[in-house]
Amino acid sequence: MIISGNDSLALKNIEYLVSDEKMVYEIRYEYKTSPFNDIKFFGNKLAVGYQEYFYLIHTDENTLLLKLKLDFYFGYIYFNANYIYVADAFGIFCISQDGEVLWHTDGLAIDGVVINNFTDDKIFGEGEYDPPNGWKPFILDIKTGFKF
Repeated sequence: MIISGNDSLALKNIEYLVSDEKMVYEIRYEYKTSPFNDIKFFGNKLAVGYQEYFYLIHTDENTLLLKLKLDFYFGYIYFNANYIYVADAFGIFCISQDGEVLWHTDGLAIDGVVINNFTDDKIFGEGEYDPPNGWKPFILDIKTGFKF
């Protein structure tokens, strides 16, 4: 399956990702922007972060639910409750299992965001403001993404 969608068929750079279940997926891209990539199953959904995109695929139907262009580069995928959280260079996206972007919080960093912990109502993380090792903590409302 070509994760990046049929609109990427003309792109010359091709990468193959292998899931823990030994399935092989093809991604086509224009240019490298990030050393990070991740591929994780979330029920019958496949969440993939690669270069400057996040993809959500319904594996039973082999359909692309979401192709999301991120800010500069993909960082990490996190799951909590029934939601997917995607970190990029500057912020976090909260995405439903159906591929709907519920909220996006930007301005958490200038070169990378990580989530350290979830509670019932908060997200605790860090953003790098002054590379290298210039990390600053943040707390977000889990329902809205608003910064405390």
